Amino acid sequence: MRSFTRMALLAALVLVLSGVAVSAAEGAFGVKSFFASVCKAAKCSGETEKLEEALGEAFLQAAGHPNYGVTDIKFNTVQIQEKPFPAFAPSGNVKTIKTALPEGLVVNPQAVTQCAAKELEEAKLKEGAPPEPEKLGACLVGENQLTVLFEVAPGVFANPTVKTPVFNIVPREGEPARVGFQVLLPKGFATSYINGGVAWSKDFHGTFAIEGISPEVPIIETRLIYFGNAGSGFLTVPSICNVNQTTLLEVEDQEGHTVGTHYETPIGAQNCAAVPFAPTIEVKPGTTKLDEPNPATVELGVPQGEKGEEIDSSTLKEARIAFPPGLTLDPSVATVATQACTDEQIGIGTTNPVACPAPSQIGTVAIEVPTLPPESLKGAVYLGRPREGEARAGRYRMFLDAESARYGVSVRLEGTVVADPLTGQLTATFAKNPQAPFKAMILKLGSGAAIPLANPLACGPAGTATSI
Repeated sequence: MRSFTRMALLAALVLVLSGVAVSAAEGAFGVKSFFASVCKAAKCSGETEKLEEALGEAFLQAAGHPNYGVTDIKFNTVQIQEKPFPAFAPSGNVKTIKTALPEGLVVNPQAVTQCAAKELEEAKLKEGAPPEPEKLGACLVGENQLTVLFEVAPGVFANPTVKTPVFNIVPREGEPARVGFQVLLPKGFATSYINGGVAWSKDFHGTFAIEGISPEVPIIETRLIYFGNAGSGFLTVPSICNVNQTTLLEVEDQEGHTVGTHYETPIGAQNCAAVPFAPTIEVKPGTTKLDEPNPATVELGVPQGEKGEEIDSSTLKEARIAFPPGLTLDPSVATVATQACTDEQIGIGTTNPVACPAPSQIGTVAIEVPTLPPESLKGAVYLGRPREGEARAGRYRMFLDAESARYGVSVRLEGTVVADPLTGQLTATFAKNPQAPFKAMILKLGSGAAIPLANPLACGPAGTATSI
């Protein structure tokens, strides 16, 4: 039995396919079943019709770091053998697998050590153990289980499941995340990568793709298991409760046929009362002189679980800042407003390059997020063109754009500034923010073409009221 297991493992890795070919005509390429969820145990499957059983499998703590994140894909198959044991072949070999994670489910590649791709590519597989764990062990973030077709003897086939460790890898230029694992093909070792992305033109959900899967790999099932609490928390559950989470899947076969499907969890995150939320805000004046333009700095912070706390902070939905009475819009804003940035030029909801006129810049922005290295996201604050009738009503808009070409992310937000018609007091609001965590956002107003704020005409204490 042991010798058969060793032979099966080697054969599965080498993927010997002599004489076996399944055409699309014998069975349609497609997904037989798809499961994606965060779980208490790695063996969870979602194959239950009872809600209490689903509750028992799922990890439910909002903003918590789950034990496991599981994505399981079973492809359509045809039976090619009955004796000495049943064997199946996929109805077409998969080439590309793409998944779109639920909004608010965070994969944090900064929570675990990142290894260089070269380290993984030069490692050697050892049966039943991670390749060279002394070098790659700190980067371990999961396990990939592949069920494949292979020939154990002339004319005799089997479908073993081969387990390979998954490692956190330094992402390529333009990617925020990357993981990889090794497989052994007939021509030698090969490394497969799962490349991450962020849908920043939509709701900032994460995406992952495996592209260029070899036609020599006839996959029956692939089960990717992430260790959610690896490091300081490789995965984080959304902080919104009682909302079912939907994961999208798109697969493509070697002939270019694509199939899409999705999985929706029967239950959403729970226990929001236990989720911490302790934001901080500070407004620092650039000057305290009366009736002078004030290049103020606004610092908004949301403490995150950087030390591996079991529950992370809630994500921020809306921030409202009421500036001190007497702090008004500087007359220079009227000049800048003639060249204000339009909705088309800022391109919120698109991947178009930002094309706001230089004179519309009224400040800078820096955003620190736990999923990227420090100082990765920086950019500009622009005065937005008012909508019809807004300026006369004392309502203005500003756009934030923080970019990272290195990690392929652009954060574009719209804010409003409203002047009280009786007192002139200014209130700035950033609403409908995405379910994406950040640690700090620093706005420096007045580092562009104009200083938008002006100090009061009288001395006295200046307090800022906030609602976050």
